[in-house]
Parts: sequence; C-alpha cells; structure tokens
Amino acid sequence: MNGYSTHNSNSASEPTPDAATHAPHPPSARRLRGMSLAFLAGAAQAVLGLPPQAAARCASPAAVPVFAWTRSDIEVDESAGSVLLVVTNLGSRLAATLDYKVWPATATAGNPDADFALPPEPPLVFLDGQSASSITIPILDDAQHEATEYFMVNLVSASCGGITNTPLAIVWILDNDEATTNSLTQIVPPGPLPPLGALQVHLEPPSARGQWRFAWENHWRDGGLVVGGLPRGNYAVVFKPVSAYREPLDTILPVLAEVTNDYSFQYTNTSPPQLGSLTVTLEPPMLATNADLAQRAQWQLEGETAWRDSGASLHALPAQGYAVHFKHVPNWWEPSPHHVSVAANRDNQLVARYYVAGQAQGIEPVPLDFETDVLTSYERSLPYACAGQILSDVGWASGFVVRERVVLTAAHAVFNDVTLSFVPEVKWFFQRHAGTYEPPPLLARGWFVLSGYAAQRTAEATPGIASVASQNLDVATLFFLEPAGRGGYGGYLVSSRAPGQWLFSSTLHTLIGYPMDLVSETNRGKLHATPIQSLSFQQIQNQVFSARTLKNYPGCVGSPLCLQEDDDIFYPAAILVGGEPQVMLRAIGSNVVALINAADYASHQSQHSTGGGPYLWGSGLEFSSLAYGFLDIRFRPPELEGGGGAYRFLEDTNFTIYTANTNRFACLAKECYTLEFLPVAGYLAPVGRHVQLGAGESNVVVGCYRAWGSNHFDASGRLWAVGTSGSVYRVEHADALPPARGWTLVQRFMLTNRAHVVTNALPAAGAGFYRAVLEP
Repeated sequence: MNGYSTHNSNSASEPTPDAATHAPHPPSARRLRGMSLAFLAGAAQAVLGLPPQAAARCASPAAVPVFAWTRSDIEVDESAGSVLLVVTNLGSRLAATLDYKVWPATATAGNPDADFALPPEPPLVFLDGQSASSITIPILDDAQHEATEYFMVNLVSASCGGITNTPLAIVWILDNDEATTNSLTQIVPPGPLPPLGALQVHLEPPSARGQWRFAWENHWRDGGLVVGGLPRGNYAVVFKPVSAYREPLDTILPVLAEVTNDYSFQYTNTSPPQLGSLTVTLEPPMLATNADLAQRAQWQLEGETAWRDSGASLHALPAQGYAVHFKHVPNWWEPSPHHVSVAANRDNQLVARYYVAGQAQGIEPVPLDFETDVLTSYERSLPYACAGQILSDVGWASGFVVRERVVLTAAHAVFNDVTLSFVPEVKWFFQRHAGTYEPPPLLARGWFVLSGYAAQRTAEATPGIASVASQNLDVATLFFLEPAGRGGYGGYLVSSRAPGQWLFSSTLHTLIGYPMDLVSETNRGKLHATPIQSLSFQQIQNQVFSARTLKNYPGCVGSPLCLQEDDDIFYPAAILVGGEPQVMLRAIGSNVVALINAADYASHQSQHSTGGGPYLWGSGLEFSSLAYGFLDIRFRPPELEGGGGAYRFLEDTNFTIYTANTNRFACLAKECYTLEFLPVAGYLAPVGRHVQLGAGESNVVVGCYRAWGSNHFDASGRLWAVGTSGSVYRVEHADALPPARGWTLVQRFMLTNRAHVVTNALPAAGAGFYRAVLEP
C-alpha cells in the first residue's frame, strides 16, 4: 500500500446524516426519522409535570393519574385513510379528562392541498379504572409526489393528575407517489414590505460631539440625523465614547412604523478625560505569530508609525473612537480599517481576521437595486427576495430562506474556529439593504450542523483555513420561532442521484450574497449577485465542488448558488463554503435535506415553549428547580456597592440595572443570558459573559473591578503603588516627560494587598517623574 486511497466520484458517499443542534441552549436528544438529532425542547414542554389546579381536583394527591403516549413517533402511509394515537394512564385509574392540541407542521390541514384533517379536539375522557383512550385523525391522499411530512399532537392539561415529560407525539406521513426528485420546488413569495418608520436620536450637549449607531454597524451617526427605512421593531443602539465625557449606556429603542421616533440622550462631563484599555487580536494565529516579521500580521492606530503584534494592549487611552489599521502581508488580504470605540474604564477587545488572497481573475458580484431587483424578483423567477445577512461573533455571513422558518448557510458562520466552540448568538437580517431597508435582527432559536464538523475543525486546528473534509461538512440550518422571510421561502434543489448532479447541468447559474470586504463602503450590507450565465464546476471530493470563474469575498460564506430549473425558476443547489484561490461550493445533498427537515421540525416544536427572566430572587414569584437554574452574582471590591458597581442583563427589555453586591436570580433552564458589568470611574470593568444554566443547577459569577492605580512618596521617601489586589503593575521612571525621553522600567509586580512599596533602587528623590502602568 502506498498510503493513498482511491475515490470514485460515481459512488462517493455523503457524510453521515447525523446532525447536532447548537443554540444558546444545551440540547436534549431524541431520534428523528432515522437521524440522531439533538433539538431544543423548551422548559414549558420538557417539564410539564403536575398542574397545581389539576392536583387540587384529585381526591388523593399521592396517587394520581399520569398520562403518556403509547407511541410518540408514528409513521403512516399517505393511503392509510387515518392514524390512531393512543394515550395510556400510567398512574392511578381515577376518572379524568385530558385536553390535547393538533399542530400542523410540514404537513398541512384546512386548505385545498391538505395532508390531513384537523379533528374537533374534544377532551379525551378516562372513566374510573380506564387505562387508555385514543384519537383518530383522517389522512388525505393525493397524486402529488412530496417529501415525508409531519404534524404534531400535544397533550396540554389534565383535569386530574399530570403528563409525562414527553407530551408531544409526531406523526410522519409517508408519500406513496413515485418520486422524480426530492427537491423542494414549492416556493412562496415573501409578504409585502411592512410600513416603515424613522428614528431620530438627539445627543446633548453639542460640545461633546457624541455619535451613535446601530449595534451591528461600523459607522457612526451624528446626533439629530433621521434614519429611515425601519420596519416596526426594537433596535439596539450604542454610543461613541468621547474624551472627557461618559457616553450613555447601550440600549434598545422601540421603533413604530409610519412615524419619526424621537429619543434624546445625555453625555455626562467627567473632566478630566476618562480612560480605557484596548487589546487587538489578529487571526489566524499562524499569521499573527509568524517568526518572519515581513510575514507577520500587525496593527497600529491611525497616525502611528510603529506596528504592534497581535495581543498587544494599550492602556490609559482617552475614551473615544479610534481607527485601527492593519499591515499588508504578501499573499493575504488584510482587514479594512476598523473603527473601534474605547469605552471608559473597560478592557476593550477587537478581533480582526486576515484572509488568504484570492485570484486576480474571476466573475465579480454586482450590487442589486432593492426596489427593482430584490422586491420584484419573484415576478421574474429570480431568487433574490429570499436572501439575507447573518451576524455572529465570528463576523458576517449570508443565508437563504429555504423553508418558512429555516435559513440555510455554512457551518463556519456559527462556529468559531479559533476558540473551537459554537457562537452564543446568531442574528438574521432578512432582505437587508443598507441605507434603504434596515430590519431589526431576528435571533435564531438554534441551529443544526452536520455531525462531525466541530470535531473535524478541532482536529485540524487551522483557523481561517479549512480542508476539503471540513468543507464537505460545512453546512448549517438556522431555525426560528416565527417566519424568517415574511412568510416566504425559496425551496432548494437536491443532488440525490449523484454528488452535485445539478452542478453538472448546463442550466443558468447565479451566486447571491453579501460581501463585506473588498467592495466599496457604500455597497456593504447590500445584496450582490453574479451575472446570470452558464458556469462549469469541478468535483473536488464528495459534495465539494470548485468554481474557478467565481471570486470569494469576506461576508459571502453561506451564499447560495442558484440554478434555473425546468420551470424557469432559480433555486439554491449549493452554498459557498469559502476556498482560495478558487471558490469552493458544497452541493445540497440528502443529508442537507435532513438538516433542513430537522430545523423545520424544531421551529414548530419549540414554538410552544416559554422564555423569561432572569428573575430576581425574592420578587414574590416561585421558581421550580425542574425548569429554572439559580445564579448568584457578586462584584469586587465590595466597597463599590453604592459606589458605582452595577450590572444588567442585555436580554432584559426593562433595562433593569442592579447595584447590590449579593443578588440571586432564577434563570430559565437552557436559555443564554448576557451579563454586562457597567463601568466605574477609576476602574476597569469586568468583561461581560454569557450565562447558561441547566434545570436545578446553581452557579456564582464574581466580577472583579480593577483600579487604574496610583503612586506616591510617603514621609519616609518610600515610593508606594496603590491599586486592586491581584492586579499587575509596572513602575516606570523618566527624567523628563515624553516625548523628550522614554520611560525606563523600575519594577514589575503583582499587588497582594491594595498597596506595595517599590523596593528597587530608585533615582534620587525629586529627579524626574514616575508612573504606574496597569498590565492586562
């Protein structure tokens, strides 16, 4: 054997159809149509338990009925006529009634193309001693080939007793018509554009020269400017730090349609200037730590001449906005200049990524017009109206609504290949067109990826550079609890007979997405598309194909390659997963369809769950350890209680700020909350963090504020450094203030108490200047 294995493109197997869901929630697992899935189960469904009002009607609370499905996963042929679902009583045989609700999902009811008929839903009646009762639901046959579809039946409440922790039954309707394709070529246009409003943010005083922006933008807006094109919703806004002022806290502003929504905010004068800290991290690490200086990624502030390495920190910067520039490295695309706000009394972090330089030749995408191209695309059988933009901790990506509540994209849009973990949150901007239509982000409830993707990227440990094996697994489906495309969706084409079968056709193609680099600033945040033409693709391995005639841009990962079908309509057949120097595409195969179906299932199953909190303990509410976890929050030093120490949860729409040093909160199990510590003058605020608890779990978060520190001579001539215990400082000396002379290190130390005597030999007292510098 020579160590190589052969590959037959005609018999290439797809990756396993197993899938794993990742959301801001630890998943609970079950089997779904032969796939090993993990899906989000809201606490209201996962723990139904015993309703208090039902228990009150039971003659003996210690011995009550307990109801459950005899089978919670049922398959029925489309021609069966009906399906029988049986509920059994696992507890005492007391008389009781049981309510249930039927929920359509991919199988529909109540329309001309219905797959089943809704029953009248009278309560199930259990007489004394009766052990089982049943529900009969009619199944409707047709001559149309369809994918396997399903609907759900949920046990809601019992007059006496309780329901097990599996109250949901899934009924799968198996199609009995001959298949010609398992593609979804049933499309629904999005609903009309909603009424739009405008937002005007006034900033006082004018002398502060404050600015604001939406949380997902890079550019700042002056106070008083009117921003239009906003549908009704809640918009997160942030404020620019400026020297000698404390900016308003980040907040969420409700925006109503058809009016200009006015808000006013105040900058607070804090003379002398407030200070902050900035740390810049560059990716990928292989470039940031290159031993060859000419090949090493570096950064600098605008106006500087020296370059700084990745991970370098600047302290005691005036709290204001800065432009960060990045060094050019041969054969790499450096990030465009980043505008970063250094907030006062905080460790401010910036992460920027270099990309492998692309080919000089290739078809470039062009920006589309929102009115004439995007909104009218369905009238011309084009796919533009179902596209949108994705934002997470790893940056911008593109996506496409393939089902009403499902968005198809790439897995590395939701996976951080530096930290080797899934991101805590994903925002979806349907039909975003910067400057014209700015919808508020819709948060994904969760997502599914192909099994093995995270393990493959972890094994490779090559941030920013993926192998073909990774690209073959680089698919994700986001799911939502409401329509992701105003009720519309665009379907998909499945390469089921052979890998990439659609990519070998001579039909017309177009690649659509949202480039965010290497295009002009005015075109970022707008949908782009390549010219419609016939392209050729080369199979690399399994379902991974290359397109030498296309160019890849940062922000376009997850973009759909859309092909014209026999009905003249364009559908996605592959998604862009990166690649240099040639574009790499992952064809939609049967296992991707499994991801789409799993996400669609989860989007409907999860809609009946409830969220909320965190709730402050002692608020008069009762919290069951079956549905809630408990979080204790402290901050140090304790003297900051009442002296500026404070925190809040960003998911709390009431904007409540907590100042007590000892609080306990009840957090809904499996929900992800973002804890933010607020700045205090003279201190660096603790870094915010994501908090997630399981049912009955307890945890403690301690936020440690660090003082900037000071130094002084005492009566005996000793030099003291004063700050926060555990902080690292260096004391430096200069004969004259820079830039006349540089600073010379005297001593570096960690404070074990609040004060420290500098014991190194010092220059003569009074000769020059000293400073204490806080290190990260």
